[in-house]
Amino acid sequence: MEGKTFTSRYGSDSTQPGTGNLLRVYVGPRECDLKYNDNFYGFELRYWSSLYGYLKCKTKGSSVGFHNVTYIVSSPYGRSMVVADLYHVSYTDEIYMFQTYTAITSISHSVGSKAGGLTLTIYGNHFDERAPYSKLRAYVGDTVCDVKNVTDEYVECIVAADPQYTASKFEGNRGVHFEYWTWTTKGENDLDNILSLNSSNHRYKFKNDR
Repeated sequence: MEGKTFTSRYGSDSTQPGTGNLLRVYVGPRECDLKYNDNFYGFELRYWSSLYGYLKCKTKGSSVGFHNVTYIVSSPYGRSMVVADLYHVSYTDEIYMFQTYTAITSISHSVGSKAGGLTLTIYGNHFDERAPYSKLRAYVGDTVCDVKNVTDEYVECIVAADPQYTASKFEGNRGVHFEYWTWTTKGENDLDNILSLNSSNHRYKFKNDR
């Protein structure tokens, strides 16, 4: 990440007063490691007298979802402030800067009954539905697989019956859905009500970019 870091000193690296030290970096609720052993992943100012610099860190934990990123510099600077252009809005209407994903490595079955009822085990890394993250959901094609058990390394779910209609393609969680209303207006004091707009409002249009 790049920004106004004020310093290239970390933790107890500096005893010089007034220079400021970078204390911690957070990705979501967890700290992000700046060092491997005694070596920085990357942390320096643009040039020696600059207030701007960049840093690299390694995320901790197995949590997946939508996260914000901050760092803290010692007094008198404090916690970082984010440029608004870096924010995104998730499909759950959360404001975030950085998204992490789970990784699927294998599944327990490659075939099953059309009547459903099979317990499918999905193996991988970083399965997490602990607060404050969203409840985990699983799908076989575009049909919901009812999740019964979640660990960090696998998910167990009950496969539903084969639907009568099967879509020709399956939408993932990447890409952008554009919903817009060409003749519906909201004033600056009514912005919160944008989330109440739906397809029944005047001149609604939808576009899917993937």
